[in-house]
Amino acid sequence: MNTDKHAPDSLKYQWHLYGLVVRSDWATSLDKSIAYEIVDNYYSKFGNSRTSLSFLQKATGATRPSIIASTRRLVENGPFSVERQGKGTRPTEYKLLFDLAAKKPSGIADDTTSIDSPSGIACDTTASIADDTTTASSSIACDTQTDLQEPAYKAELRVGRNIDTHDALPLAGLAPAQAGTRDPEEKKMPFDRFWQSFPRKYQKPKARAAWNKLNPSQELAERIIKAAGLWAAHYEANPVEKRWMPSPANWLVGERYDEDLPDVYEDPKERAIVKAKDRPAKDKPYAHSVVKNGINEMYIVGVREEGTYMSDVHRVTLDLEYTETGETLTHELLIQDINGPASGQPGWIALNKAVDWKFNIAEIKGLPVKVANMSAGTIGFSKSFLPPKEEIVEVAIVGASASPVEPESEEECLEIKMMTDDDVAIEWFAMLKSNDKEEQVEDQRRIACLLKAVGVTGVDDERELIGKRMTIVKQGKGVKEFVPYPDIVKQAA
Repeated sequence: MNTDKHAPDSLKYQWHLYGLVVRSDWATSLDKSIAYEIVDNYYSKFGNSRTSLSFLQKATGATRPSIIASTRRLVENGPFSVERQGKGTRPTEYKLLFDLAAKKPSGIADDTTSIDSPSGIACDTTASIADDTTTASSSIACDTQTDLQEPAYKAELRVGRNIDTHDALPLAGLAPAQAGTRDPEEKKMPFDRFWQSFPRKYQKPKARAAWNKLNPSQELAERIIKAAGLWAAHYEANPVEKRWMPSPANWLVGERYDEDLPDVYEDPKERAIVKAKDRPAKDKPYAHSVVKNGINEMYIVGVREEGTYMSDVHRVTLDLEYTETGETLTHELLIQDINGPASGQPGWIALNKAVDWKFNIAEIKGLPVKVANMSAGTIGFSKSFLPPKEEIVEVAIVGASASPVEPESEEECLEIKMMTDDDVAIEWFAMLKSNDKEEQVEDQRRIACLLKAVGVTGVDDERELIGKRMTIVKQGKGVKEFVPYPDIVKQAA
């Protein structure tokens, strides 16, 4: 008997639905902001949420390509579906999947060290630092508004057209993808077979990026897929919680497909306890670094990790830089030792929440954070709203695709996936076709800068960019600008 007094689409379940996005491991801060706007625009009378692309741009302050990528991700992974595609001034109508919110997700209480909490228990869980990250595209309707009589972009227009009359080189263009010209068999990629075989379905976009970076030969791909199946059978015969299985991305990056099958323990601490009995003494205690009094705005300019959460000892060393003076200090967090959770674990949990980190520890480099002294010689962390620190890095293009903004749209979006040498994934978008004339011109200029950075004068297919390296000015997980390829700069001069 159902004793719930609330309607299926009541505020209670709207809140639970939004919570599914907030608590997920795939949602970016932009995803969470857009999910809030979609839920907030829900009308019981119509049974849907009517939310236009232009409204989401104004509400979040994000760029249009980022909004498009985020709505795609929310429909692919989140509790929404498109009920009616937007067109012209008509907003897109989203259906809220309240069945998914029937059971409220249970939280896990963290003993965290947050400088915003007098008790030292609750962490700053506000929205994470904004970044324009995306995943692989899926079909999603995004409405457009235009007063142009004709599309600003013609099929024959090429990226290399000298749009920027000040300094852009005459480039042979990046032609938009033509429907039906690609072999459907190309969609049946080895990665999809690997994903189906691997025992843990977790962070698919990052797993795909790791696969693309590995770029295995046909022989290696078959060996990886076979190993994934063996690991799946091993875990099926020796059940453990999903969280104790390696993520598919880490499994690929660590080349664990060449390892023996893992030992399975009912308790993750069991192995550490067994080893501890044979050790005469504990590890030596480590020294805490202490920051200046008060709340300090700092950048994480270096990070090193010893061990993992499955190791006997897990330690993270941070290099922190004062934003005002540029002075640096080093701080160590002992997260776990042979006896279990150690003194640095609360600070580690607080730091994770402050920077919204979920995957590769190298991703936190360059991010801002508030730091203050806490009790017992430790330091606490809280979210900073400063922009990430700029950093010049080399990246490799591991993915490139052009696709319509929505299934029946004439507008097209170019998606570029990059990877740094320390495995930080970066994604970048630009409009290949747009009904907005100003946006069209600006994104043509941005694409021309991309081509300059990789040292080419043009490509006929965006996939020709895969494997090329370039230098960028990285800010957080985004690209602030491309550094022109030296030979191209020399020719331009």
